[in-house]
Amino acid sequence: SGRRQDIFIGHHLGDLVVVDLDADADRDIVVANGPTSDSITLLFNDGQGNFSARAVVAAQAGAAQVAAGHLDADGYVDLVVANRLANTVSVYLNDRNGGFSAAVHYLVGVAPGEISLADVDADGHVDIAVATSGSRAVSILHNTGTGSFTSLTAPSTSLRPSALAAAGLTADIFDDLVAGGHGDFLVFLENEDGQTYQRQDIEIGFPIRQVRVADIDANGVGDIIAVSADSGRLQLLRNRLVGRQVPPRAPVAVQAEDVTRDLGGRIRVAWQDGDYGLQPPSQQIIPTTGYTVLRSASLDFAVAETLAVIPGGTFSYEDPDATPYSTFYYQVVAERAGLQSAPSAPASATSLPAPLIDVKLSNAPRVSRGDTLVAQVYLTPAQHDIAGVSVFMTYEPTAMTLIPSPSDTLRPFRVSTDLAASFTSAINGYHSGSFDSTGKVDLTLISTVPGGTASLTASVEPVLLAELWFLASKEASTFLSIDDEPTTNRSSAVVEKGSGLWIEPVLGDTTKLSVRDLFVSGQIQVQQRGTTAIDGDLATLLFVRTTNDTLVSAINDEDRLRPGIQVSLDDQGRFNLDKIPVGTYRVFAKVATHLQGIVVGDTVSIDSSRRHLTFRWVAPDSSALSLLPAGDGNNDNHVNLADFGVLVRHYGSTPSSSEWTVARQTDYNGDERVDFDDFMLLADNFGRIGMQVTTPSARSASERGHVWISDMGILHGEGLGPITGLSLALPAHSEVSLEQTPFADMNTYMHSWPEPAGQQRVALVLSDRGAIPIPGDGPLLNLGMAERDGSLAQLRDVEILTAQGQSRRVSVVDSRPLHTQLGRNFPNPFNPTTTIPFDLSNNGRVRLEIFDILGQRVRVLFADEMLAAGHHAVVWRGLDEEGRDVASGLYFYQLKAGGLVHSRSLLLLR
Repeated sequence: SGRRQDIFIGHHLGDLVVVDLDADADRDIVVANGPTSDSITLLFNDGQGNFSARAVVAAQAGAAQVAAGHLDADGYVDLVVANRLANTVSVYLNDRNGGFSAAVHYLVGVAPGEISLADVDADGHVDIAVATSGSRAVSILHNTGTGSFTSLTAPSTSLRPSALAAAGLTADIFDDLVAGGHGDFLVFLENEDGQTYQRQDIEIGFPIRQVRVADIDANGVGDIIAVSADSGRLQLLRNRLVGRQVPPRAPVAVQAEDVTRDLGGRIRVAWQDGDYGLQPPSQQIIPTTGYTVLRSASLDFAVAETLAVIPGGTFSYEDPDATPYSTFYYQVVAERAGLQSAPSAPASATSLPAPLIDVKLSNAPRVSRGDTLVAQVYLTPAQHDIAGVSVFMTYEPTAMTLIPSPSDTLRPFRVSTDLAASFTSAINGYHSGSFDSTGKVDLTLISTVPGGTASLTASVEPVLLAELWFLASKEASTFLSIDDEPTTNRSSAVVEKGSGLWIEPVLGDTTKLSVRDLFVSGQIQVQQRGTTAIDGDLATLLFVRTTNDTLVSAINDEDRLRPGIQVSLDDQGRFNLDKIPVGTYRVFAKVATHLQGIVVGDTVSIDSSRRHLTFRWVAPDSSALSLLPAGDGNNDNHVNLADFGVLVRHYGSTPSSSEWTVARQTDYNGDERVDFDDFMLLADNFGRIGMQVTTPSARSASERGHVWISDMGILHGEGLGPITGLSLALPAHSEVSLEQTPFADMNTYMHSWPEPAGQQRVALVLSDRGAIPIPGDGPLLNLGMAERDGSLAQLRDVEILTAQGQSRRVSVVDSRPLHTQLGRNFPNPFNPTTTIPFDLSNNGRVRLEIFDILGQRVRVLFADEMLAAGHHAVVWRGLDEEGRDVASGLYFYQLKAGGLVHSRSLLLLR
């Protein structure tokens, strides 16, 4: 046996309903406290089937009947109470917390009893029907849609109704009424139109206590169940509607209209069901199963085509194949239970393209922070002559800063100059009249051309109306839209010339774009520079793509007259870059006083994530330094004799010196003085070369001229041109002088410093600025007899300083050769470079080439170039004409000079 719970109410109870009052998924109980009371009791379920919580709500005298339903649109259950002695109905609207607002009392007929809730006028709102036995009628309260009610005409029953049911019993959209009471018959009130009722008395043979409607035989229509008031009987009345096989009425209110805001080719057909209006099949007594849409090019439908069969419950169809500018006629046929209706009345329409307003962005879809974005607004008039056009747009000011017209900062749109003579700007401003934080801007152009002539004539070609300029100010996903906002009077539209017809155009889709901030940071560390010395320095950054072109970035470049990206460093050598495009780069960094470095890893991929770059300098032996070497005084990415010359000329300079702007380039340690410490940095790095952007050439630069040592130990130059200094490496014990050379009679600065392997470096430059260079042909330096006797082979890295301040490497030869000949390359075998020596006994044109074993030319080292007589050497780096590495193997090199041809072999082993 189950658990029993006694709940004491304390009245002669009249009625109850079980319903969820507080939307907690538990079923609660509402009790009408009876004909002797003026209240109802609410019993709330605690979720366990207990009803200890209750509330008593005031009604009026004789609260005998209660019903529950959704009387407004909030989705919560509301209550209706029939007050038998007060002749009223009380309506309680749920306050969404399980409580109810104060009752509204509506006067009805005499002695109201059973309540039935139904949509009697098919307007989609629940109405109230109540049996009023004292009036021998059914009182009806019409729901206005908000839970308030007005009285409708009460249909008569000719008996004292005490039982009432409302439901759809016929094949239309209106709910019917069934009433019973103290007579021995049942009253069926067929609802014809929501206000008029056709009465039919049905003999039952006993007075009726209760009546209900239900589909007893599952045939889709309601049947009537009547319960006797004076005996233990009930009677079932089966609905004969299905058996009558009534065909549906033809659809009504058929309309065909051109689909607006399209480019033509679509017509929309809409209708209502002849029996049920727009009622869904679930509410139809015998549901309409489908509608057939017919189309014809003529009104008489002599030739018609079936476009589609639309399922019941759908009351429109869009014809996607309506040829623009052609008129079509449409009919609709309904079907249910295998029976078809007659065709509906015809409706016709012609599809025409609408004008198009669209936006084109100058540099979408890729937009980076700092970009100027130009949005061009175009109008395609279609078949219309245009007298006016309004364009309303919205952007996000937090992502894009609008750049107004330079002639008037209150005008956001820059109207096309092509329209200036024929249209005037009635509106061109921010929606609020000044800068609008919502990003809404408005433009209205009105034709100033008199008469029937329009400057924006019918055409399928887009016409530029205006431009909006923006600065992409932050990284964001943002939008730019053409607006259609009728409630704020901001509907973009055009006005047709002559007719003045207001036409809704096709509006381009909202433009979505991403403003990206591809943030790149980095740090450049340089040799012997303190934090204050590097703060504010400009560094040169080169982002070289895989296609070998160098990135240009105006937003980051602080000096666009110089190559690469010029960016300031902080006191730690750090920098930041914005909006570097996605891609893979070789990245090089250079500070003016130091050699160029390359990003660690040699390449870096820039994508949507942040990248931090660090740099290194790599020596020929593949050893690497994280501090970029100092000593590049002339910023040519070499530390050589030219830098020594610059340092000598500015030695001792400080910021107070007039030439400090230039002299600062040799202040390698940044202590604001050019002194011995800077010289030592240069000496440490002498001969080093910064990392190169371009692929090294197949041979070294042509070494014009050479030097040789006479029998007296004098270093001679030949074919060098005017010089202002020289440098060379020779054994550490060697003593050099300027005796018997032109330098002896000039002001010079000569210094030597030790180098590895028992060598010393000697550098000599003219110390006077503006000094006349000495000839490069003749004696240059006195090396002493010892050098001629035994140390010539150890003389290396001879450089000269030209009159233009450039350092150039020259070769060392014994003397002028007697014969033209091709020497053996060294080393051999080699990887990856080898030196090819050759002698020329006379001045002349020289051709030197590399061939593979098949006789195919691999590389041209000298292409019929004019060279002076003497000893020469050229370096081949194992590259072909395209700068690519060649494979291991045997190759031949061939010299053509003075009518002679010389060939030798060499072996590359990788």
